Amino acid sequence: MKLVKAHLRSFTLPAVAVAVAGALLIAGGSAQGQASTGNSGGAINLGDHGLSSFEAVPVTSDRGANQLEFSFRGGFATDYMYRGTTLSDHKPAVGAAIEATFSQLYAGAAVTSVKLPTQPAAEIAISGGVRRTIGNIDFDLGVSYFLYPGEISTSPGTDYWQAAIRADKRIAESLRVAGGFAYSPNVSNTGAWSWYAAGGVGFDVPSRLLLRYYDTNLSKENCFVLTGDPNARPGGAVNLVTNPEGLTSRWCSATFVAKASFALN
Repeated sequence: MKLVKAHLRSFTLPAVAVAVAGALLIAGGSAQGQASTGNSGGAINLGDHGLSSFEAVPVTSDRGANQLEFSFRGGFATDYMYRGTTLSDHKPAVGAAIEATFSQLYAGAAVTSVKLPTQPAAEIAISGGVRRTIGNIDFDLGVSYFLYPGEISTSPGTDYWQAAIRADKRIAESLRVAGGFAYSPNVSNTGAWSWYAAGGVGFDVPSRLLLRYYDTNLSKENCFVLTGDPNARPGGAVNLVTNPEGLTSRWCSATFVAKASFALN
């Protein structure tokens, strides 16, 4: 079972923390400790895009320094929740991802089905970055670009990029903790800067089918502003600037999600 608590904010914030963390990751080899030997229970999900993303994949000790490797993953979920907000209208979604790794560097792409007001054909996430172990903590610093092809809107669309860092540490044989921070200068191409911080605790269980709980502190009114839910209802608090009709959305409600996935390495 995994429990994740996450918060979403739109805020003007420099990416200093990401830059500092990047300097640590790219620093000399003297800071690198023994690599992780595996992650039997899977990664702690901190709100990454995609049902089958390679979030928090460890750098294993048997990976060659100059060896190119490929991995593939696929998944199904009863709901595609992204940081407490549904991207599939609380309906089932499927996804697949491929990743190439070379030493501590990685690059990959993921495709996930979505159901959004602009009716894109899918969500495509392209990412790259570096993973390494410092001491006994696994770090992952990466940049991702999210595309939504086939949108019907005449606006520029919702494509955008973000930078993110996360750290994972195993504190017992079956117990792990993780924390992450993500920053985008133009989230969902809205013109708003955003940051996202999350923490999680994971306990390994011998199963590939897990039930997760997602929630957010966004109000129903701000949920509509964020998502543009076409099924939004009136009756909420009026904001003359962002929500003059006081529309509310259920797309950011608390949700339990069942997920099944597989991986080929």
